[in-house]
Amino acid sequence: MSTPRKPEQIEEEAITALFEAVGGQLWPLSGNAREGGTRQARGLPDFWFTFPAIRVAGWFDVKSPAGLKTHERMLTLRAPLPTWTPKSSQRRDWRRAHDQHAFQQAAKRCGITAIIGTCDDARQLLLGLGLARLEGLQFVLTPRRAA
Repeated sequence: MSTPRKPEQIEEEAITALFEAVGGQLWPLSGNAREGGTRQARGLPDFWFTFPAIRVAGWFDVKSPAGLKTHERMLTLRAPLPTWTPKSSQRRDWRRAHDQHAFQQAAKRCGITAIIGTCDDARQLLLGLGLARLEGLQFVLTPRRAA
């Protein structure tokens, strides 16, 4: 019996499929830590992406919808709550959110795209890059291939 996929894995697979469908390339940084691969440095996103046909590249840190809410909630706190023990999951979530946010802001200051989000955020990126369009309520991919 296979292990059920985590919500973040489902989001990552959907984002990968979207990006590849329009000629994007992705380089995961974790070596898939969820399956026993290497762990990455704190704050680094899940993958580096490129769209060679339009010469765009950037970082994407994948979150499930619930994970994005937790991330955003943790960013509202300036410090871990005193009731959290040093090894608590809340303290780890707080540290991770602040490290990821710091990375994102540093990248943006350098003019590099850095997204922390879900598949919906990936769709918004593709719309903004002209790699997708909306026809009524339908999301339509418009692939471009490198020459």
